[in-house]
Amino acid sequence: MNDSARLALATATVLLVDDEPDVLEECAAIVEDCNMPWVAARSGEEALAILDATPSVGIVMTDVRMPGIDGLT
Repeated sequence: MNDSARLALATATVLLVDDEPDVLEECAAIVEDCNMPWVAARSGEEALAILDATPSVGIVMTDVRMPGIDGLT
């Protein structure tokens, strides 16, 4: 990995996507332990809106099974 890729990951915002609040809370704690900024979405639709509005998102952690737009979509 080159230096610019390392810098991009070091400054990337993590988008957490899960329809279960307890899971989002646990994932947020993990990301915070890594000193990374994060935003959360409770649905695939909300996640897409956040991606459009937040260009700093560089990493997405998503649940696979959710109502509506799931994590695979």
